[in-house]
Amino acid sequence: MMLRKLACLSFGLAALPLLWLNCDSGLKTTGDKTDMKPPINVDDLGGGNNGGGDDGAVAPKTYTDSSIHNIDTGVTARMSNVHLSGIIAVTPAHFYSSCVKDSDGKCIEKNGKKVLDSCTYEVWAQDPACSGKGCGIHVVSTKINPKTDANGSTVCPYENAPESPLKAAVGDILDVQGTVDIFVPSKKMPMTNFFTEHVVVSDKVSATGGGQLPAPVEIMDGSQFTSKNANGGYNDYEGMRVKIVGPLTVSAIDVSAPYHFHTTPGNADFSTTFRYTYTNSDAGAFPAQGQSFRSITAVVNAGFEGVLLPVSKTDFEQ
Repeated sequence: MMLRKLACLSFGLAALPLLWLNCDSGLKTTGDKTDMKPPINVDDLGGGNNGGGDDGAVAPKTYTDSSIHNIDTGVTARMSNVHLSGIIAVTPAHFYSSCVKDSDGKCIEKNGKKVLDSCTYEVWAQDPACSGKGCGIHVVSTKINPKTDANGSTVCPYENAPESPLKAAVGDILDVQGTVDIFVPSKKMPMTNFFTEHVVVSDKVSATGGGQLPAPVEIMDGSQFTSKNANGGYNDYEGMRVKIVGPLTVSAIDVSAPYHFHTTPGNADFSTTFRYTYTNSDAGAFPAQGQSFRSITAVVNAGFEGVLLPVSKTDFEQ
């Protein structure tokens, strides 16, 4: 079947439950920001619940009030159309792109830049009324087409641009309407290396005000958040703020994609997706190898192999 072939496809939610394959070598990029995206189990794609009649008309969606905890724990089933209110953005909005590929599966380039075929926007959010585990969610937009700039290159609109389907800043109170789905490992990849991540594919995201960030869960053992740790904290705390309590020392910094940094003890794995919010604008890398911190606060990204997302300079306590 065609659906069993890994290809760069984008399906409307009215036709299929998910969604997309990010075929850009597993990398997502926002300008110079790069990180890993979770794979999709294409064998698990099923029929949607919004189909129309013989005339091809699509029935309007009806959204049922739900909660992040009910989604994370499976009370609200996959492919349910949900309304989430009062949740707090714990990351800024972020976009990533996929490229047009040639017959060999390589990204086509023009003027030295990749030719893009779609842009997707995302934010992580947490329910401030939820305590314990299962209180965070990954909200993603449906794909939009890239723009063509003055140089003829394809580019994604910035997160705050009018064309962006998902705008959010840290601390925004969000109202979300969308469809529940799950990113799961491909059958070609071992389950021990990847995680199941709950997402809401949004039809509408509105910021209704500002709120206080939920207090991070204190984690005394950073080894819960090593990459590929299937027995760690990624499934318990997906989408939530956690504080890895130290002292911690930056033991290694990746010199190639996905540009993570790692700390000891515990070898916790941190992404630099939002490094533009905390790196030094004058000179010097932050964090630097060998630098020590009393703690580092981050948002848990349970996609793909799992990684932690610091989002602010204040997340690094010295």
